[in-house]
Amino acid sequence: MKKLMLMLLIMCSLAVVAGPGHKKSDWAEELGLTEAQAKEMKSIKKANYEKMKAYKKELAEERDAQFATILSEEQMAKLKEMRKKHKKHKKHKKYKKERGE
Repeated sequence: MKKLMLMLLIMCSLAVVAGPGHKKSDWAEELGLTEAQAKEMKSIKKANYEKMKAYKKELAEERDAQFATILSEEQMAKLKEMRKKHKKHKKHKKYKKERGE
């Protein structure tokens, strides 16, 4: 499980740095990639990003199932509501400015 969590952390880090929608990096230039190589690398990164998203969702479901064994139904409902509020707030541009992002 520890290895799995470490792997997820590494994948998340890579996804943040090189996920879809990220500005084009200088990798292609620095490595001297051909157009075909750059395109294939982009395809691989996107596929890995999609796998990471699916795995992250699976882990979240597993975590929630474990939480449900120790929290009451009321506590689980409150936790889900807290997550919704946090997610909504996190997406707000003002939040990012406040944090200096």
